[in-house]
Amino acid sequence: MARISGGAVLVRSLLSHRAECVFTLCGNHLLSVYDAAIGTRLRLVDVRQESAAAHMADAWTRVTGRPGVCLVTGGPGHTNALTGVATAWAADSPIIFLSGSSERSLRGKGAMQELDQVALARPITKWAAEVEDPRQIPAMLARAYRVAQTGRPGPVHLTLPVDVLDATVDELDATPPSQPNWRFTGRTAPNTASIDRAVAALTQSERPIAIAGAGAWWSDAGDQLREFVEETGVPLFTIDTARGLVSDDHPLCFGYADPLLNPAAALFGEADLILLLGKRLDYRLRFGELFAPDAAIVQVDAEALDIGQNRIVEVPVVGDVAIALEELLLLVQAKPFAFEPWVRRFGRAAAEGVLARAPAEGSAESPLHPLRLVREVRDLLGDDYCLAFDAGDFVQWARQALPARVPGGWLRLGPMATLGAAIPFALAAKLARPSARVFALTGDGGVGFYGYELDTAVRHSVPFVTVVANDAAWGMEKNLQLGIYGQGRVIASELLPTRYDEVMRALGGHGEHVSRPEDLRPALERALTAAGPALVNVETAGLASTLTEAAVRRKLARR
Repeated sequence: MARISGGAVLVRSLLSHRAECVFTLCGNHLLSVYDAAIGTRLRLVDVRQESAAAHMADAWTRVTGRPGVCLVTGGPGHTNALTGVATAWAADSPIIFLSGSSERSLRGKGAMQELDQVALARPITKWAAEVEDPRQIPAMLARAYRVAQTGRPGPVHLTLPVDVLDATVDELDATPPSQPNWRFTGRTAPNTASIDRAVAALTQSERPIAIAGAGAWWSDAGDQLREFVEETGVPLFTIDTARGLVSDDHPLCFGYADPLLNPAAALFGEADLILLLGKRLDYRLRFGELFAPDAAIVQVDAEALDIGQNRIVEVPVVGDVAIALEELLLLVQAKPFAFEPWVRRFGRAAAEGVLARAPAEGSAESPLHPLRLVREVRDLLGDDYCLAFDAGDFVQWARQALPARVPGGWLRLGPMATLGAAIPFALAAKLARPSARVFALTGDGGVGFYGYELDTAVRHSVPFVTVVANDAAWGMEKNLQLGIYGQGRVIASELLPTRYDEVMRALGGHGEHVSRPEDLRPALERALTAAGPALVNVETAGLASTLTEAAVRRKLARR
């Protein structure tokens, strides 16, 4: 009987779960895995920093709906990756986080890179464990996939000691079983009484809104969500990974669920019924304070602990969002809803927002107004695209004016707001959807974190466009300092006007610099047709976004 290494067992097990890419950075703990992957269908995408590997696994997950895999070496490789894992944790993204480690047989002796990796991972994962024997790998990996994708999704972790990966076992002792698709296995149907109460609340409502969040995306509820709003006429907003689940172009979808960025959402305070579909009452919804105190809330979520956080929920519905919508649809058909006057108000607010942005979008000033830059990107999106948004003031302008039309096509950082992640997000998105036009939207501050992943994109021939809004500053922090403390009080938030396009060319990609508005469209078009990754470095005005202006007002009010 043939004997195989623990590394080979891991590769076979990953393939049994239909893994396609593993985002990784080499280290001697992982060599048996790398060797076993040669000649298989498993693609290793090697990066320049371990946290980028975790970000890429996260983005792969958000674009495809299937868990991405991050594989790093132990010790500092493991700790480097934790920022990316924490980002996935905050965004409910079910990634498989695998780390090598020092020899299990040397524990307690002071081995190089000896570290309690499981303890470090546990607070930001749903489950974390160490593999003690290569024969455990198939069962433990199967559990990892199941835990990651059931209930509230999230990352899981396995530490794989090098002596476990190097050890050999009989092939038949470590054969992975056929694995189900856990995303759609064991989904919870809601209680019938709670569905009846939700329908009753909707029937009594005059001004309802629906807000779809991450839970709607992970339950693949796009079709059900669209049918529900079309049947009832309830105006819809999307947020988090649900952006694009129903296109912003749909007459009943009014875009981003944030009043600071979307004028239509400013009407939230007038709604008498809030239907939350896989969305928690977290800071994005001001912990429920966006809504009138007497507004009723119907909250649908697969995780019971997430219901009623920060505010009393009149109708809690514990269950899968897609199944809940299917059951709601059965009961709302042919009911005489009459929300048209309410919906028209959202349409007018959205149209007024477009008109208000128009002068800035057409501005001929230099440096470029951020909205002029955003308009040129919007005009080039096409039908199949993916946007990876970074943090900072420029990105807030972009979130206002760029539409979400494609499921899995709007990659926002999530509650961790991990600056710099846009570039690894975009790289993984292009690998996941090769036909899509993929843009990484970032500022010059963000480039400093994972800029060398552009080298990864060149080495792996991954063509996407990085758009750098360059105002030679940490724009949001600079604008906060100016707004709160005044002129002459700016410190540690200014940068050099670095030519990131030249950095891109030095790495082997396509780079262009833009200082005049009329030169931007041709530069973006050339970047889109480049053979490999491209970067367009745009001199932009460092203007405070509406989100930053609101933050200044809040901080001044506390003083």
